[in-house]
Amino acid sequence: MLQDEEKIFLYFMFPAAGIIFLIRTRRLLSDNRPRKLSYLIADS
Repeated sequence: MLQDEEKIFLYFMFPAAGIIFLIRTRRLLSDNRPRKLSYLIADS
């Protein structure tokens, strides 16, 4: 069983990681190299 402190840590870290991921992807989308991004999307 997780302790309360560990639960709080997980509840805050996972949303924070998602927000950071969204910010990074937005920076890629607003980057001046859209071709590179389209290649990454095509590969996945």
